Order: sequence, then structure tokens, then C-alpha cells
Amino acid sequence: MNAATPVRDVLHRLLDGTGQRAEVPGWLDQLLAPLATAASETVERDLLPEVADALRRLGGAVPFRVVHDWYHRAVLPTLADATAEAGGDPRAFDALRRTHAEASEGRVAEEAAWRRELEPVLLLVYRNAFPYADFHRKAYRLAYADAVGHGRAPAEASRFAENSARRMADIDAACFAEANALANARALASAYATADAVAYRATYPSARVNAYLDAYAHHLAPRDPATCRRAAAERLAVGLALGLRTTKR
Repeated sequence: MNAATPVRDVLHRLLDGTGQRAEVPGWLDQLLAPLATAASETVERDLLPEVADALRRLGGAVPFRVVHDWYHRAVLPTLADATAEAGGDPRAFDALRRTHAEASEGRVAEEAAWRRELEPVLLLVYRNAFPYADFHRKAYRLAYADAVGHGRAPAEASRFAENSARRMADIDAACFAEANALANARALASAYATADAVAYRATYPSARVNAYLDAYAHHLAPRDPATCRRAAAERLAVGLALGLRTTKR
């Protein structure tokens, strides 16, 4: 599968002759798209056959609790592993992971509890998803040129530019993380507490998946970002495939 072969086209081929239409629930479609972009081979080989099988087996009605299983099984462990490798505390994801595990078994937490556990995790995710190195590099160039233009010696200009770039990057990263974390936590807490698949889809899950992939890649810098994104997407795809394989009505 490549960029010219949409997920739905592959599913149509897999379901051809089965009598089941390739109508993927909107929330699931939003999870598949960014994974297919980052790890097309794994998605086509391991994930889409499971999607097709689930659609056949469940008559197209894939239950929303698959989302919770996916977060418990794949998303949060993947982020925790990257955090640990970067020297952070992977336990920051434990409470939310437990809540997702319980929800996947039908014990859904109240909205306030979801929000309380989502906010700190999403703050970490969006802080790490922020393109800090690129922002710092651009800010440094501008600050250095400005300092030299005002007559500062190169060494002094470099110190000034480094301090300015770090301060600007820290402020922008914090604002980016807070704005995205708070908005997403509110919307997700409501959707999760009510098991509302339509509301969940309206929270733009595909954008959040891309944030997870970015956070994973930035954690593992200076490794190649595309390679890291693909590795993360492969783990998430395999985890979603396993959840679909074991789900029932």
C-alpha cells in the first residue's frame, strides 16, 4: 500500500465477495489514516486484514471499546517506553492505562476522573510532540543575525542567540502543550465517559495519533525522525490489530 492506495480501497479488495461492505466506523478510520501514512507495509500486512475480519465477524459494528483496549495495549506502553529511554518516568502513564483497561472491560470512569488522568499525560505528549529542535534552530539564527547586526562580537552574539532561542522555544513549547492538552482532555473525557463514538471522532483522533508519533520520534532524537515515526506506528498498528482480533460484540 502506498499514498495512492487509500485504506478503503485495500479494505474493499479484502472484503470483495464476502457480502460485507467496507464501511469503517468514522473513529476507526481516523486511527487508520495516520498509521497507514507512517507504516504502510505493516498496516496493510497486519492491521487491515484484522479490520476486514472484524467488519465481517461483527457485521460492520466494531465496538467503541476497541479504542480503550488500544490505548491500554499499545499507545500508552509505547509512549512510556520512549519516555523511559529518554530518561523520564514511564510510570506517568500507569494511571491512565489502568483506566483504559477497565473501560475496555465495560467499567467506564466518570468524566471528572478521565479529565484528571488525561491532562497530565497529554501535557507530556504535546510537550514532546512540539518541534523544539527546529524551533530553537530557527530562533537562534534570527537572534544571532539580530545581535551581529547591532554590533555584537560573534561569541557574544552566539551566547545572546542561544539564551534567546532557548527561552522562546521553552515558552512556545509550554503554550503549545497546555493549549492542546487542556482542549483534548475536555473533549476526550466527555466522549469516554459517555462512550460516544461520534463525539470521539469529533475530537480529531488522527491529529492526536500524529502527535503520539511525533512525541515518540522527538524523544529518541537524534535518531532519524521518519524511522522513529515508522517504528512507533508499527507498534500502534500491531496493537490495534490484536485488539480487533479479540473483540466481540
